[in-house]
Amino acid sequence: MIIRKCGTNYVAVGDAYVYGMMEAFSEAKPHRSKYPHGSEEGRVFVVTGGNSSIGFELCEILRSSGTTIYMASRTAATSFASQESKLSVLWNNTGTVQSFEPMIGRHYIATLLFTELHVPQLRKAASEGENGRTRVAWTSSGMADEGSPKNGIEFSALDNGTGSLWINYGQSKLLGREFARRYGGDGIVSVVQTPGKSKGESCAGSPRLMVFLFNAFVLQETVFGAYTELYAGLSEEAGLQKNGTYVILWGRVYGEEVVPPKDLVSALRMEKEGGWGYGEKFWGWCEEKWGKFV
Repeated sequence: MIIRKCGTNYVAVGDAYVYGMMEAFSEAKPHRSKYPHGSEEGRVFVVTGGNSSIGFELCEILRSSGTTIYMASRTAATSFASQESKLSVLWNNTGTVQSFEPMIGRHYIATLLFTELHVPQLRKAASEGENGRTRVAWTSSGMADEGSPKNGIEFSALDNGTGSLWINYGQSKLLGREFARRYGGDGIVSVVQTPGKSKGESCAGSPRLMVFLFNAFVLQETVFGAYTELYAGLSEEAGLQKNGTYVILWGRVYGEEVVPPKDLVSALRMEKEGGWGYGEKFWGWCEEKWGKFV
């Protein structure tokens, strides 16, 4: 497997959002070619949101890899388990919303529930020779850095949202890191990734003028976002040794040494590691919310 990366420079004083904006206007732009990749025969992939946008482009890239690919739409949450005994890689692009603030319902509660339902299949893949290659890639965005509230999350505002779409969305790293903590011992890798400034990032609910300006002057072609997702899901550089890491455009690991606000780093870490354990608390909150429906 050969995964092409473009550029290796980091911006030590900026967060991932600022870095992505600078990258969008810099010369370090992705080339107009698909990543070369080898055979993935015998493996099973699920791409949520695979029927459109970045998820669809990812499926197109993977189509020649020899793997079995399920393009899971928002209504296909439970049928997979009856058809497959293992799951090699799950790309979480979107979820479904039911009785919750849209950003929180779609990107946290539904996505975590969908992932939890497929843990048995992920464990089986990891136990059958795919240890360290079995993976869940959680889609975030530059908004998760720019819009992340102080301390990473506002628990008091989760039920109804904060009134700010950016802040409601900007709490998406916590579950990916917590999943790594819970299931890394089973050989399952968890990676949070932002597809980069590409058309097709989840802009549902965003102001129309902002979407227009970004599409016109900032965002790259949708397929470039799929390149980042491909790297997050298959690159050995984002394996077990860096479980819970964050991947940025157009395929590179973003370490804590250059991570955005340090309060977010503390929120991501467990209390026994000197952090605040917010990932565990947020996970419990999500479980409580979906319990009435499952």
